[in-house]
Amino acid sequence: MAAQGASGGRSGDALPTISADDLLAKQTLREEYVDVPEWEARVKVRELSMGTYQQVQEKATDARGNLDEAKLQAFLVLAGIVEPELGDDAYEWIRQQSMRAVNRVLERVMALSGIGVTALEDAEAMFPEATGNDVEVPPGA
Repeated sequence: MAAQGASGGRSGDALPTISADDLLAKQTLREEYVDVPEWEARVKVRELSMGTYQQVQEKATDARGNLDEAKLQAFLVLAGIVEPELGDDAYEWIRQQSMRAVNRVLERVMALSGIGVTALEDAEAMFPEATGNDVEVPPGA
């Protein structure tokens, strides 16, 4: 691949430099339909934004900083499904669904979002389990 020139112009096969206004106007989140035979339906899923992924991680992390992988997966599915639109209210419903159905959706959301097994492990490393009794837990947590 050819390099861009100092002026940021196009040189060879390199992609052109984009203006800030053009970049900020772009919608970069991809969507696709996923057939879910267990639900006798298809759903539309969307790639997660960085902000949405961070929110999902926060929802799956308890007051002590422990990341619950099962919650993380459920909230990834709920955040990824955009048609029909489901909210966090569907958390208990998604937990009662077939793992095969949930995994069909989860795999596509993760693939679209560039989240792999190592990304989930990285998330767990970012929120290590608290050890010892020196962790303060806020009242009511």
